[in-house]
Amino acid sequence: MLLRRLDRTGAREPLSFLRCCWMIGVFCRIARGRGNIRFSSRIVSLHRGALEFQRMLPDYLSPALDVIFCGTAAGRRSAELGHYYAGRGNRFWPTLYEVGLTPALLRPQDDASAPQYGIGLTDLAKDVAGVDRDIPPTAYVPERLHAVLQEWKPKRLAFTSLTAARLGLGLRGRIGAGLYQITAIPNLEVWALPSPSGMARGHWDIAPWRALAESIRGWPA
Repeated sequence: MLLRRLDRTGAREPLSFLRCCWMIGVFCRIARGRGNIRFSSRIVSLHRGALEFQRMLPDYLSPALDVIFCGTAAGRRSAELGHYYAGRGNRFWPTLYEVGLTPALLRPQDDASAPQYGIGLTDLAKDVAGVDRDIPPTAYVPERLHAVLQEWKPKRLAFTSLTAARLGLGLRGRIGAGLYQITAIPNLEVWALPSPSGMARGHWDIAPWRALAESIRGWPA
């Protein structure tokens, strides 16, 4: 996927025999109850020997959105609560209000209403949850995102972290915040934004978010 930048504003813990037996029992109960182990409303995540059940977040999309926001994957708190950008200290929802993309301050539990404000929500990885360093590279599926863009035809795509932008655009190395152009999808603005996560507060900059809002609304945010 070709693009051009336009603007810049160790060791694993061994599992005990009893834990292995418990894990096998859980999978068997799932298989008996569902008919198979893969399911959509909840997912299984293995990390350092711990088995955790977490809810997947659905896409919230509609035709001709002003912007689709795309992150890497749901954070643990978001997966636990079942809502986007629900982590403690996450600036996503307050920032949308501050830059004028929503008329009121929405809460994470209001995420299903985002499309009525011209805002869509999705992630690059839909079957896992956690911080970026814990997400296996194979979990990211940029091809699914491309299919979403082709189906729903938003005016803009905004990655909610530079890591998400790098992975979603197939880039290597560090990238900067700002506006990009993807030649494979003409007439689509692609924005790489600083992460609103509380864990990334040291790199936070609202200016690119304001620039996105100006592009959408046509007036300074």
